[in-house]
Amino acid sequence: MYSDGVRANQLDITTWGPITSPEPLTIGWGRGDVIASHMQFNVADVRVFNTALTGAEIVQNLCITDIKQHSKYSALTGYWPCNDGFGGSFKNYAPGAVNKDFLLTTGFSWANVASNPCTFPAINDPNRRTLLLTSSSVAATAFYWLRVPVSESWGFEGSKWLADYDKEFIEF
Repeated sequence: MYSDGVRANQLDITTWGPITSPEPLTIGWGRGDVIASHMQFNVADVRVFNTALTGAEIVQNLCITDIKQHSKYSALTGYWPCNDGFGGSFKNYAPGAVNKDFLLTTGFSWANVASNPCTFPAINDPNRRTLLLTSSSVAATAFYWLRVPVSESWGFEGSKWLADYDKEFIEF
C-alpha cells in the first residue's frame, strides 16, 4: 500500500479470500486483529490497476494532472479523483469503467479540501518538510500574524507552521 507516494505497508491478503470475490471494493472499513471498524479520513485520487506498478512508477505518476498521461493508463481499471463534491458517489474515470462508480454510504460527508491534494512528499529526504494547507488553517494563521495568543480551549484547527519560520522574518 502506498499513501502520498510513500510505501506505507505490505501484507499478504490471500487469506482474506480470492481476488475474484463478488464483494465490492470498500474504502473506510478496517479489518483489525480483533474487530472491524469504521475509519475517519479524507479520500482523494484512488487508482486501481490490473497490473503491478513499481515503486518508481508510483512516484513518477503521483501528481500528474491528466490521468491519460499515466505510464500504465491502459491497465487502469478504476480511477476515482474523489472531487465530485455532491451526491452519493465518486465517478469512475478509468477507460471502459461504465456503471462502476464508487457508491458512498454510511456517514460520509463532503468537506472543503485543497483542489489538488497532492503534497509532493519529501521522499528519502529527512531535511525537507511538506505542508498541506487547508481552510481550517486560516483562523490560526490570522491570529498568529496579529500576535493574538490562541487558547487551546478555542478549538481552532490548523497548524502553527509559521512559528517555525519566525527567525527568518521577524526580529526579536
